[in-house]
Formats: sequence, C-alpha cells, structure tokens
Amino acid sequence: MREEAYLRYGGHYRTGSLNTAKLWKQRLGVYRLFQRPVSGRERPVAITLLVDESASMRGHGKARIATKTAILLGETLNQLDIPLEIIGYSTAEYEAQAALNLGMLPAHKYQTTRCSPLEHRLYKSFEEAFSFVRTRLTDVQPRHNNWDEEHLLFAFRRIQSRPENRKVIIVISDGQPNGDAEYLIRTIQTIERAICKVVGVGIGADFVKDLYTDAIVVSDFHQMTRELLDLLAREFSEGLLPMKFARKPFHAMGAV
Repeated sequence: MREEAYLRYGGHYRTGSLNTAKLWKQRLGVYRLFQRPVSGRERPVAITLLVDESASMRGHGKARIATKTAILLGETLNQLDIPLEIIGYSTAEYEAQAALNLGMLPAHKYQTTRCSPLEHRLYKSFEEAFSFVRTRLTDVQPRHNNWDEEHLLFAFRRIQSRPENRKVIIVISDGQPNGDAEYLIRTIQTIERAICKVVGVGIGADFVKDLYTDAIVVSDFHQMTRELLDLLAREFSEGLLPMKFARKPFHAMGAV
C-alpha cells in the first residue's frame, strides 16, 4: 500500500507529460508520446480513533497507553496515506456534581441521565496532516465521565461523509461507560448496519466484550501494538479486494 501511494505516470497519449525516452518514435510516425498520472488503488478505509478521557483512565498508566496508541496509529496511517481522525471524549464535569447542582436526588434514580455537557477534543481531523498535530496528543488525559453511545454518534456523523467504501471507528476505553449499556449496544448495532465497523478496545477490562461485536482486550502497550496492527492488516486486506467484491458506499443514516 505504501508503494502504491507514490505518484506514477503511464499510458500513451497525445497530451500530458512528455515521455522523453519515447521521443525517437516520432520518426516512425508514432505521436502518442505523453503520459498521464496513473492512480493506484483507492484508499480502502477511513478510520476514527475515539479515546476515552474519563477519570477512570487515570490508574495503571491507561491514559499513557491510549496516548501512545494514538501516536502509533497516526504515524502508521500517515505513511500509508489513510484518512484518520482522533477524538478524545469526556464530559465537562462529574455527573454526580452536575446532578446535585440540578437538584436531581437521590442520584441512583438518574444513573442513565446525562446532566453534564459532552466534550469532544479533536486532536486530529481527517483533513490535517499528522506531522502538524502530533504534539496535541500530549494533552490526552483523564478528565470526568464518559457516555460512549453519544460520543460514538458524534464520531459516526463525522466519518459517514467520507468517500471510502470502508469505515472503521476504534474506541479505546477501560470499562463500563456511564450511560445505559443496552442503549450503547443498540447504538453500535445501528451504526454497523450503516456499514461502519465499530471496534471496542478495553485496557485492562473485558467489559467491552459484552458491548461490542468486535472487541479486543489488552493489558499493556506491547499487546495493544500487536492487536492494533493485526486489526489494520485485516481491514486493509478486505479493502484491497477487487472493486466488484467491495461493499457499496452506504447512504447517510437517518435518525438513530
């Protein structure tokens, strides 16, 4: 794929970039001496990385693993010219404090009610070169709470406009989100029906296996590296199938 990213010229045309090595052919009455850019395969996939920045990511170096993973993914996909977006997610304040400020007591009655605004930190957009945004990832850190289903919908609305046939959202977290687990499962299923794959990566917690159809559990960065590169290899190999076997682009999803 890296080899195919280079610009090439080919063909025999009457206009374009002159192929000086073929100039001698004009003496034979051959005038198709020009070449034009030849594109390789289309980029097979667009990827969004969602990074959990909830307070529970603070322990056992989980936030550091997430940061290093984002850098690894950014460096790798930059070499392959694969579109990537990196989004950190949390809430503006702790839910318990927000509920208290709103007078929503007792707190256990509102466990699935979000009281604090969502926060999305766009560490890298699809349009930005990774080399220009790399230092932003030093700001990845534990903050407040996470409502994964709403953050997933935010990421999906951004990636669904991409022209690539395959779209993948990778969610890195450390366990159970604040919201309704059943609602999260339904949200994942709805997004996947729109032909956008969702992969849950749990750091030190296997709860992701109960939520995501495609789930990975890792304990350290070395394991994360192996699992992530295996995942990318699978996605790229599927995306590079001949076009007649590739999935058709999906239409924009309506209400979710």
